[in-house]
Amino acid sequence: MDTPVPGGGLMGRASAFFLARRGVQVTLIERGRIGTGATIAAFGNIRRTGRHLPQLPLAHRSRALWGEAEALRGRDVEFRTTGHLRLIFDADGLSEMRAFAEAALPWGLDLQELAPTEIRARFPGFGPEAIAASFSPEDGSANPRLIAPAFAAAARALGVRIVDEAGRVDIRQTGSGFEVATAQGTFGAGILLNAAGAWDAGIAARFGEPVPLEAFGTQMGVTEPLPHRVLPVVGLWTRDAGRNGYLRQV
Repeated sequence: MDTPVPGGGLMGRASAFFLARRGVQVTLIERGRIGTGATIAAFGNIRRTGRHLPQLPLAHRSRALWGEAEALRGRDVEFRTTGHLRLIFDADGLSEMRAFAEAALPWGLDLQELAPTEIRARFPGFGPEAIAASFSPEDGSANPRLIAPAFAAAARALGVRIVDEAGRVDIRQTGSGFEVATAQGTFGAGILLNAAGAWDAGIAARFGEPVPLEAFGTQMGVTEPLPHRVLPVVGLWTRDAGRNGYLRQV
């Protein structure tokens, strides 16, 4: 029996791809167009710095898979190991970085601490205001606009059935599993994989498994073209959410 996967974003497509590699029959279902949701609007940051510590084993495994991105998907998705640099501008930020670095070491993440002179020597173009930084050299970024179609094509090549423009999806439990009704047809399922992103909680609650989920969108801007001077992804160590942010040049 099929395994339907509601949700055509990166999580849904990646799950469909890896399930199909294991011989599972998969139907990927997206209410709109595949890859037009949060994935395509993502920043593309592939990092382990600042992660919730119990997430790090999964983040390490994910980073290893990104190293095989082109071979897995059959095309370049612009994954680049540029490193992840996080700048520090005050004593609180320095304390936070050092506490995280110490706590993350047993989880397999070794952050480099850079002094101001090292920051400017290794990354010319930064001003003198940062009092320190952390650097994770094996992290990097990829292009979300290429990842979406690449995963979809790779999954389809493995036999995944992709149903987009499915409209409103209605899921109910049956004696043998689940039934997923869409504008494009009804699909039976022994197992259902919930990858609906911001709509995950509604699907889970329907089957007595409520999960706390809050959807919000961060602000992202694109500048005019500038000379390429900043190679790594750059973030900040700060306890002030209003001063947080990331940048990268492509």
